Amino acid sequence: MEFLDWLASARQQRLAGAAARTEPIAGIRRINRRRRSPGNPYLISLDLLAADGLLDSAELQQAQTPANASYPAESISTKSDGANLPLLSKAARQLAASRGHLTAEFEDFCKSQASWLDSFAAFMSLRTANSDKVWCEWTNLVDAHYHKLSDADEFQKLEPLYRALQFLFFRQWNRLRREAHRRGILLVGDVPIYVSYDSADVWSQPRVFSTQRSRPADKRRRRARPIIFSATGQLWNNPLYDWDALQRDGYCWWIQRLRTTLELVDMVRLDHFRGFEAYWSVPAGETTAVNGEWFPVPVRNFCRRWPINWRRRLLRLN
Repeated sequence: MEFLDWLASARQQRLAGAAARTEPIAGIRRINRRRRSPGNPYLISLDLLAADGLLDSAELQQAQTPANASYPAESISTKSDGANLPLLSKAARQLAASRGHLTAEFEDFCKSQASWLDSFAAFMSLRTANSDKVWCEWTNLVDAHYHKLSDADEFQKLEPLYRALQFLFFRQWNRLRREAHRRGILLVGDVPIYVSYDSADVWSQPRVFSTQRSRPADKRRRRARPIIFSATGQLWNNPLYDWDALQRDGYCWWIQRLRTTLELVDMVRLDHFRGFEAYWSVPAGETTAVNGEWFPVPVRNFCRRWPINWRRRLLRLN
């Protein structure tokens, strides 16, 4: 908590950052998130895991394990430089398999966060079982439509690990937030407007997006239009939302995304808010963003769905 003490001594009242969110395991890329709600397991403190009895002092000395170390088969997905993943996997396995002092809290967390945790844990488990391939290339533990075969032993071993990791992250993050509040500091988060095609959201809720679960590419992709400093625009390659489908169910997916984020932070920056009014779209397969067109978004209808107490917490910037 030394950094929070330093911020307080400097009379700072805001701490902003998007690092708490889960990023692609292969590396951090712009607007490319595995899921709308999970926390980044690489931020979990090993010292706090030891304090909870999930690691011992000897294991803490392994914290500098080389990134190219050999990981156990039952460990979580690892295409990253996360050297602490073996210890995180061990702590998660112990939490998921034992009946200890954290069990009741863990079970309550799984129930309260089921709206996103169930599909995220399933997605990451299947991704691990399929060698970290994009979900449309899965062949192991899934049927012809990429639905999980939940009775598979390998899946049953992996899924609790991802649930446990999220519990451990949320538990430590909530402690950080309490300590920040005690020092008069508010946390400011970030919500990118789009998610990755290779995400639990597109896999589990294809109705929200203008794509189909049975094919690897949608007809149109999100791009940034040509502007003064980029004559050909930017190729983001994020799947577009089906705003008609979202409107029919009261924007439940978006409301849940914002609600879960606001449980983690005090204020949220809506990244690329311009896309809530209209978005620039080009056909999939284009090599630039030149040949596109604007499509409107029912932004007023959408914003009316926000609870009144959100209005001052959602920062509509950029």
